[in-house]
Amino acid sequence: MRYLITSLCASALLPPAIAQSKADPGLVSWAPTLGGYCENCNFSRRELSGYDLREARFPGVNFTDTRLRGTIAEGAQFKQASAARVDFSNAKLNDTVFSDATLSGAIFRRAEAERADFSKADLGEARLRDGRFVLARFGGARLDAANAEQALFIAADFSAASAIEFNASGANLSAANLSGAILVRADLSAAILDGADLSNADLSGARIANASFRDTRLQGARFDDVRGSRSADFSGACRDEYTVLPSGLELADCAELLQQTATMD
Repeated sequence: MRYLITSLCASALLPPAIAQSKADPGLVSWAPTLGGYCENCNFSRRELSGYDLREARFPGVNFTDTRLRGTIAEGAQFKQASAARVDFSNAKLNDTVFSDATLSGAIFRRAEAERADFSKADLGEARLRDGRFVLARFGGARLDAANAEQALFIAADFSAASAIEFNASGANLSAANLSGAILVRADLSAAILDGADLSNADLSGARIANASFRDTRLQGARFDDVRGSRSADFSGACRDEYTVLPSGLELADCAELLQQTATMD
């Protein structure tokens, strides 16, 4: 059965199957599906693990400190959500929209969030380890001090994102758009960034030991004071006159490389 929730979702308006438990006010009774439309719903500090929220439209929802482990919320819309420290571990969030949401300290460990939209969301100190974020959008988002070890970000969009002290060690960022991203003091150790666009990105002070930057575009990128550059692989990468490379590294000019490729074709 699918419940349709409307209005502001005050607890008195909730159907019995999802009403607040009298035995424990911090829990919500189990229901197979929770969907429909609800603006500014307050589900803070609830236990909603395992719920089916597919295609739900909850703009401005409050998921602060809520447990949604294993939840299926594919195609759901949580724009401008207040969801600090929400737990989406092992959740299915493919095509889910979190744009402009507050997700600071949120947990997305082992979550599947392919093509999810986190544009301009606040993911500061979020835990994204082992998650799948293929083709996800993080443009303009804040990921400062977030932990994304071993996560998959293939072809994801991080353009103009702030990722200061972002831990992406061992992560796969192949073909990702990191143009204009701030990766100051980020940990990219053993990360794969093959074919990524790092134009105008700032990696000052980043750790890049054993990272792969094969075929990356580095026009205007800054690598001031990076650590571990000697073991990083920059094969096929290119730069321009504004690129600040690690000491001792020489790369081909992107414009010249493109011209050579066109001539060969």
